[in-house]
Amino acid sequence: MKHRFLRLSLSILLSLAGLYFAFRGVRWEYFLDELRSVNLVWYFSGMLGMILVLLVRAARWRIFLLPMGRFRVYDLFKGTISGFFTNYVLPFRMGEVVRAYTSGKFIGKKGALLLPSIIIERFTDGVSFFFFVVVFSLFVELPITDKQLLIVRIGLIVLLAVFGIVLFVYYRLRHRISIFLEKKKGRVGNFLEDLHHGMLALFDLRHPFRIIFYSFFLWFVTGLTYWAGIKACHIELSFVQSYILMVTAMIAIAIPAAPGFVGTFHAAMVGALILLGIDKNTAASYAFLQHIIGLIPICTVGFVYFLRANMHFKDLKTMNDK
Repeated sequence: MKHRFLRLSLSILLSLAGLYFAFRGVRWEYFLDELRSVNLVWYFSGMLGMILVLLVRAARWRIFLLPMGRFRVYDLFKGTISGFFTNYVLPFRMGEVVRAYTSGKFIGKKGALLLPSIIIERFTDGVSFFFFVVVFSLFVELPITDKQLLIVRIGLIVLLAVFGIVLFVYYRLRHRISIFLEKKKGRVGNFLEDLHHGMLALFDLRHPFRIIFYSFFLWFVTGLTYWAGIKACHIELSFVQSYILMVTAMIAIAIPAAPGFVGTFHAAMVGALILLGIDKNTAASYAFLQHIIGLIPICTVGFVYFLRANMHFKDLKTMNDK
């Protein structure tokens, strides 16, 4: 309990620091003028883009789950957006656990069976994001030094190697692990056994080229939502430069923060836009609006499917204790 309180306190402090940096010195009359002048066609296009991103994510997840059966993309989308909704409104980023359990209710599977596929999928996000940045860096000058880019590349390669080794060892020991878990009883034992069966299903992974396509398409569409925000705010940046904002945002939201990535996201957007030569008042209004581009559709639709899965906020405490 004390550990969680410290984590939450640190996250809130980081968010407050981010908000202070993002909005310090902003002239609010100009900020409000920027908000009033938003192009709503582009803005709502960005919101639709966020829904499309989660549909693409659900379509890719369906491939990871093929060893367990064939499931509808729509059912997986409902669970996915429910999980993202909880990340926006609750601390400790429980969205992936919620995603597993809500999706499990929609497709008739135990949530623990789905967790390994989500872990692999999120790792795929990291790897594909890395390669996306590498390819992207060939066409545009990134606002980081060559030395910093090299450090990022080395870190991701090391992480990929460690993950590969862990998977290889797990695969080699899978039969011994099965025998060990069969002897375990109780709620924890059953949960670990479900988790193990989910891992075994992933070793029968199919359609790797489709996974690669969906992964790159996911980042492409995500970048489009940032471009839509740029067009909505009448900012003079190119289509390619919008992907600089996306890359910056993805790094920023990985930092522990208050629910919804408040503060860290805003600071990253303002900092990146200032480096690209944009006035801080405009940058602050863009950061505010771009955050809402994701928040409104995900929270609105996600909350609906969260309730349709017969989930309640009190259920999240039980999941978090497992």
